[in-house]
Amino acid sequence: MGQTLSEPVTTKESASCVNELFTVGSSCMQGWRIIAQFTDMEDAHTHLLSLPDDPRCAFFAVYDGHGGPKASQFAGINLHKQILQQADYANVGDSRAVVSVCGEARPLSFDHKPANEKEAKRILAAGGWVEFNRVNGNLALSRALGDFVFKRNESIPPEEQIVTGKLLGCIIK
Repeated sequence: MGQTLSEPVTTKESASCVNELFTVGSSCMQGWRIIAQFTDMEDAHTHLLSLPDDPRCAFFAVYDGHGGPKASQFAGINLHKQILQQADYANVGDSRAVVSVCGEARPLSFDHKPANEKEAKRILAAGGWVEFNRVNGNLALSRALGDFVFKRNESIPPEEQIVTGKLLGCIIK
């Protein structure tokens, strides 16, 4: 992790779908990062053009994979099932949760950045540091699914690790 290529890999994996209400697409690109042991894209997405309880509602998400594709692929297949069962919304990392109300985007969460005072305090308490607004000078977000290299301290619980997967956001009813 943290190593970069001399030029970005600009090959994209894109998907799109459309129905009478929505036109949606997503595109993933490796960019500058070296993904030495992985040949597949680390990112995943979910496009649900209609939901079982309300066909006029949809669910779209992009999951930014770090350190391998397993966490993002699992989230792409399963996370929406959990999210749709509750009225509380949150995110981890810097991929925001938003809702469209009459065509207006409204935030449901905020970005988790290492420079945030509360996030930096947890990172330091877990034995990490913040440099160049990055966790240990590497990761530009302070909460993530995956990124297990930052979650190896067996003496503290998962929510107190250098990078935690604990959801944190705002509640919209």
